[in-house]
Amino acid sequence: MITFTKSKLLIAILACHHRAPHLQAIRETWVPDIKGRCEYRFFFGRGSHANPQADEVTLDCDDAYRGLACKVQEACRWALHLGFEILFKVDDDTYVRPDRVVMAGFEKHDWVGRVNGATDMYHLHPYTRGGVGYSLSRKAMYALANAPKPNPDIPSEYAEDSWVGKVMLANKIVAVNDDRLRCADLSGPGRKPRPKGFEAWKKDAPSQGNSFITTCEFLGSEMYPVHQYWLESRQQHTNLMNKLRIK
Repeated sequence: MITFTKSKLLIAILACHHRAPHLQAIRETWVPDIKGRCEYRFFFGRGSHANPQADEVTLDCDDAYRGLACKVQEACRWALHLGFEILFKVDDDTYVRPDRVVMAGFEKHDWVGRVNGATDMYHLHPYTRGGVGYSLSRKAMYALANAPKPNPDIPSEYAEDSWVGKVMLANKIVAVNDDRLRCADLSGPGRKPRPKGFEAWKKDAPSQGNSFITTCEFLGSEMYPVHQYWLESRQQHTNLMNKLRIK
C-alpha cells in the first residue's frame, strides 16, 4: 500500500482546443474549489493553442475524439514522470467536487470507476465509464503508459474507456465500482441542451444531501446551474446546522 499524500493526487481534465466554453465553465465553477487540496491540469493534444496557461499541458497526440485513448496514455506518462501517485481522469463535460475526490479513498485501489460490462462493438469487456471519471494508481498508470499505442481504427480502442479496460484486463488489474461517480439523467452524445426548467439531472448531481463525487454529460452552459445547485444545498445545510445549534 502506498503512502498517500494530497500533493500526489492529480485531477486530469481531458480538454480539446475547440471546446472553450466547457473549459471556461470548469474554471468558473469547480476548479476554484480545489484550493490547494490537490493538483489539476487540462490536457490538450496537438493543435494551435496560443499563450497556454500554467495549468495546461499539450501532449503529443491527436486532439480529436479519436485521440482520447492516446491522450490518456500520454497523460499517464506525464503524471508518472512528475511523481503523482493517483490520477483521477475526467472529461471536460464533468462536474467534480474536488473536496470529495481527495477524501474518496481512491488510494486504496489500483483502478476505481463506474463499472460496466461488455455492451457493444466498442466495449467487448468490462470497463469503467470514461465520462464520470476513474482513478488510476501508479501501477495502473504504468500499465497504460507502457501499453502499445491505441489504434483509433480498432473499435475497442477507439473508445478511450474501452481501451483502458482492455489494458487493465491484460495486466490483471480489476476495477472497483464506485456509485458516487454519476452521469446526468437523459443525457448522451449529440443531444441538445436540456429544455428550460428540466431538472432531472439533480438526482445525480453532487449536493450536501448525498455523497456523489461527479456527474457528467453537461454542456459548458449547463455547468453553472449544476454548481449553483451545489452552492444552494451547502447554504441550506449551513442554515440547518445553525438552527440546530441555536436550539
